[in-house]
Amino acid sequence: MSTKEELTAKIIEKASVDPSFKKELLSNPKAAVQTLTQKDISAASIKIIEEGAGELVIVLPSDELLDSDLDGVAGGGVSDWF
Repeated sequence: MSTKEELTAKIIEKASVDPSFKKELLSNPKAAVQTLTQKDISAASIKIIEEGAGELVIVLPSDELLDSDLDGVAGGGVSDWF
C-alpha cells in the first residue's frame, strides 16, 4: 500500500517518462492507475488534470474528514491509498 503522496509521485514519475501511460492517464485515469498499481480501485474516483503553461492548479481538501484521516492526525498512522 502507498500513501497518497507516494502514489501521486509514482504516477507523475511514470507519466513523465512514458508518453503512452500519460495519454492513457489523461483519457482513462482509473484504468491507467489500476494498471500501474495492480490493485482493484473500482471504488475510487480519480481525476487527472494536466497543468498548462501559465496555469496554476490548486486542489482544495474536502470539508469531510475520514476516520483514517483523523487517525493520521492523531498519530494513529498514515492512511493507505489503494
